[in-house]
Amino acid sequence: MVCGSCHEDFAPINYPQAVQTTGDLTAFKLRRGMLQTYVENGWMPPNNTLTAEERKGLWKSLVREHFDAESMTGTFVDWLKGR
Repeated sequence: MVCGSCHEDFAPINYPQAVQTTGDLTAFKLRRGMLQTYVENGWMPPNNTLTAEERKGLWKSLVREHFDAESMTGTFVDWLKGR
């Protein structure tokens, strides 16, 4: 994953949370997180040609990389611990 390929140039990482869109409402109705909705609906990454299965895999990889609840590792855990 190279998140910065899009987020460094046109949108900070928190972009989906900062701008209200119809995606927000979709995520709320589906009772899923907005980021998961963006990935699984194909809205992120932009202009992608990923299959539904690949989008699910991307979402799982993002979760593991940022917060793996089983191993208590990831960039979010590091940030919480002040690393």
